[in-house]
Amino acid sequence: MLINALPNDTIDGIIQGHRHKFAHHFYKDIPYVGTINGGFYFNVLYLKFLKNKIVEKTIEGPIPVCAKVFANLGNCAYIPKEQLAHAGELV
Repeated sequence: MLINALPNDTIDGIIQGHRHKFAHHFYKDIPYVGTINGGFYFNVLYLKFLKNKIVEKTIEGPIPVCAKVFANLGNCAYIPKEQLAHAGELV
């Protein structure tokens, strides 16, 4: 992983690009966030500064952006056609 090759305090946070799984954790005290493709969710990365130094790092998410979610899944992610019967209605 590229982050292992970087000197400490080189970056403050990581926001992943197009991927097929969520990222919502800290790695080496660096907040690392990202979501699945499709724009169904988003994450928020908070960096609190005091005198030009980061004093607090917080991540929030994944947060669904859909108006409705599948009742049995609790999310609005794309699911294959064969799984729709078990997803429940959109609520």
